Amino acid sequence: MAQALTKTIDIFPKDKLGHGALIPVELKKHAIALHSLGYSMENVANTVGIAKGTVHKWVHGQDIDRAEIAELCDRLKESLTDRLMVNADRLLIRAQDEDKIEKASTLQLVTAGSILIDKARLLRGESTENVAVMGKKVIEIHDRRSSLQAEKAELNKEITNLEGNK
Repeated sequence: MAQALTKTIDIFPKDKLGHGALIPVELKKHAIALHSLGYSMENVANTVGIAKGTVHKWVHGQDIDRAEIAELCDRLKESLTDRLMVNADRLLIRAQDEDKIEKASTLQLVTAGSILIDKARLLRGESTENVAVMGKKVIEIHDRRSSLQAEKAELNKEITNLEGNK
C-alpha cells in the first residue's frame, strides 16, 4: 500500500490540496470508484477534497484501469455493507432496550435498522423481498412491548392496592 501511495500524478486543482499538488494515484482511483458507486461529482469532490472539475476529468479520463476501479468498488461496497449491518444490529439491540420500549422512538429505531438491512442486502446484490426476518423481529418487539405494558399495569394495580391498605 505504501508503494501505491507514492505513485503520484500531476494535476492543478483549485482546492484544499493546493494548486499544483501531487495527488496519490490511490486518491484518484478512490474518487472514480465513489462516482461509479453513484456519488455525484460534487459529493466526490467534497469527500476527497479536490475540485469538481478534476473529478470530472478523472471520471472521463482513460488512464486508470477500469478493472481496478471495479475491484475497488466491490471492496468499498463490502466495507459499507459491513458497517450498515453493524449499525443495524446496534439499532435493533437498542430498540429492544426496556427503556426504549416505553418511548415512541422504538419504532424509529426498528425502521432505521430495517432500512440499513435493506441497504446492506442491496449492496450484496441480495433480494430485499425477503422481509420475513424483519417482520418476525418487529412482531417479537411488539409482543414484548405488549407484555411489558401488561406487567406494568399489574404492578400499578398492586401498588394502588398496597397504598389503599395503608
